Amino acid sequence: MEAISAAARSGLQHEALGREPASAPMLLWSAWRSSLQKIFWDLFGTWSSCPMALQVESFSLGFLDIYWCKDVERELKILSRLCGLFPIRSVQTAVLRLGFPPGISNRHVQHPGLKKVALLVDTVIAVVPPGFPALLLAEFEHFAGHRGQWLKVAGLEKAEIIEAALQVRPSGAHEVAGEFGAFVGYTAVRLSMLLGPETPAHVSLEVNPVHVCVAHHMLDFAHLARAGEVRPGLVKDALSVVLEEVGQRSLSFLFMDHRGTIFHHDAAFLEKHLLQAAHSNLLADNTLNPGSPVLLWERCNHHGIGAEAAGQGTFVPYALTEFLADHEDWTSIAVC
Repeated sequence: MEAISAAARSGLQHEALGREPASAPMLLWSAWRSSLQKIFWDLFGTWSSCPMALQVESFSLGFLDIYWCKDVERELKILSRLCGLFPIRSVQTAVLRLGFPPGISNRHVQHPGLKKVALLVDTVIAVVPPGFPALLLAEFEHFAGHRGQWLKVAGLEKAEIIEAALQVRPSGAHEVAGEFGAFVGYTAVRLSMLLGPETPAHVSLEVNPVHVCVAHHMLDFAHLARAGEVRPGLVKDALSVVLEEVGQRSLSFLFMDHRGTIFHHDAAFLEKHLLQAAHSNLLADNTLNPGSPVLLWERCNHHGIGAEAAGQGTFVPYALTEFLADHEDWTSIAVC
């Protein structure tokens, strides 16, 4: 393994002179999943020092490992490196939150998607006063309608479905709400606002570490940081952290809004590790477009549509219009 690591580092250094090696994220993930921590960090140090390291999702593995080990010193180093590559306001705020001023960077954000996110954050912070989550959500929606047609959030009718599901099944004292796919923190702010600001009430998972910083920033800005937490990483990698922190039978509500083609895998993981509480609600967004056909097939075939089947609960797809669009979409609810 040491020989493989040395050869990989040499390859990364050689390719980093011209462009980012396409295989680097898979190499990092394989080392991390194999519990080769030293090799992972050696490879990560070589790769993340490359000025062309634009596949920001690989930083999530580093942050996820830091959460497992509670290594704050390493967290600061990785955040500072992330801030050097992607110097947007929310990443700088994450460094500042640890008590250190972020370094001054002359680098411009090259990633087109993160440029849009940076503009969104700057616009919202300039318009909305701190501590007003409802105004924050409204500004997100206004931005989506006028300046950021790319910004798709669970607003309007989808927001009504989320609120109704939370009201029908309130969380108990030992329970939390969950979210797969935090993006820029829109739904995280809504959940924290509805569940209350006093206790940790929800946890979101997000694969993009810059989006994790943005979601944290929005929760802080809305004065809801105590009510919500955002963890980095793929669901299949990060959900074990949630299980360790909150325990079995602790999810009273879950909103799946990440990638429909793997919804069924993540739902199976929930069932395998007994994370969902009794009579909990699972909401899956965009189950028609882009679609989650395997989840729909499994839930409709085994649970039935609109009625309880074999005591396994109900499954109901709601047809509605996509946020700020004119095509139909389905938001589906499964009652555990």
